[in-house]
Amino acid sequence: MKKQLLTLLAAGATGSMFAQLPVSTTPSNKNIVLEEFTGIHCGYCPDGHVVANNIYNNNPGRVVLINIHSGSFATAANGEQDLKTTMGTAIDAMPGMGITGYPAGTVNRTVLTGTVMSGGRGSWTGWANTIKNQSAYCNVAVEGTVDATTRVLTYTAQVYYTANSPVGTNSLTVMLLEDKVLGIQSNYGTPTPYNAGNYNADGTYNHNHVLRKGLTTGNFGITIPVTTSGTTFSTTGTYTIPATYGAVNKTTPCLLGNIELAAFVTQTNSLTINGSYGPISITNVANVRDGAVSNLVADAETCAGNLQPMKFNLSNNGSANMTSASISYSVSGGTTMNYNFTGNLAPFTQTVITLPAYSFLHLQLIL
Repeated sequence: MKKQLLTLLAAGATGSMFAQLPVSTTPSNKNIVLEEFTGIHCGYCPDGHVVANNIYNNNPGRVVLINIHSGSFATAANGEQDLKTTMGTAIDAMPGMGITGYPAGTVNRTVLTGTVMSGGRGSWTGWANTIKNQSAYCNVAVEGTVDATTRVLTYTAQVYYTANSPVGTNSLTVMLLEDKVLGIQSNYGTPTPYNAGNYNADGTYNHNHVLRKGLTTGNFGITIPVTTSGTTFSTTGTYTIPATYGAVNKTTPCLLGNIELAAFVTQTNSLTINGSYGPISITNVANVRDGAVSNLVADAETCAGNLQPMKFNLSNNGSANMTSASISYSVSGGTTMNYNFTGNLAPFTQTVITLPAYSFLHLQLIL
C-alpha cells in the first residue's frame, strides 16, 4: 500500500528558559538523586516509574531522576530501542550496588537498608524521605546551551562547599538525559497497565529521564581537588549530540527540545552528597515555522474499502511553539483528506497524531 503525508505548515510562539548558575552558597539539605535501573522488557518497571514520579512530584525542586537502562531486560532486538549506555552498565555493576532484580533503584548511592545501595521500588520513598533531611556540605548547579545547527552542547557545572568534606577529594558527574523517548515497554499491570497514562495513541511508551551520555570523563566523574568550606569548583565542557542513539537497527532520535542535564557530587564513587537538574537553552535557531512527519502506521489494512485510523509522529523543527498544523494525506492515489492539528508543541519535540479512518477504492501493490 502506498501512503503519503503532504503539505505541513505550522505556527506558534516561543517560550523562555530559566538559569541555575551561579551555584547557591547557602547551606542546604541533600537533594534526592534517584538512579533507577530499568529496561524495556521489564514488566514491573512502569510501576517503578510511577513510584519515582510520585517522589518527584511530592518534593518539588528537590529530586533528580535518572533512568538507567541496564541488565538483560534492557537488551533490544532489531526494531526495538537500544537505550543502554556504557556509563549506565558500569554504574549497575559498581561494587556495593547489589542489584538482584529490576526495577531497582539507589537513592544517593547510600546504604539505607541491609548491606547494598540498591533496592526494590517499595524502598525508594522511605529512603528518599531519609535523604532529604540530611545536611549536605556542598551545592551543585549546572546549565548548558546547544546550537540547533551544529548540535554542539556547551555546559558549565559548579560546586560550592558550604562546609568541609570529610575526604580530601570528591567526584563530579555530569549526565545528558532525555525525556519522551518513544519505544516499546513491557507491562505486567492487569487489567490496567502500570503507568497507563504514559502510553501514546500509537502504543509507544514515553521513556523519561533516560541516561543518554556521561559528559564528564570516565563513568564515575571527574575529581574535585579541593573540598574545603568556601571553595567553588567549576568545569566547562562541550559535546556534539548525535541525531540518534543506539546500535544499528535499534536507534531512537534525540530531540533537542527534550534533553536536560543532571549533575551530582559523590564521595568516592558512592555516597552522593548533592545533585541538581540543569536547563539547556537552544541557540542559533532561525525564526522559522517548520514541521515534519515520520513513522506513519495503520492499525489495520484492507484490500479495499476502509483503512483503520493511521498514526504518525508530528515533529516541531522550528523555533516557535507549534500551535496548529494543516496536514494533507492520501492513500493509493485516493481522495486527498485534510486534518488540522491544534495544540502547543514545543520546539524540537514531537507528539503522536491519530488520523481518522480512510476509505479508498483499490490497493496499489509495488513489487
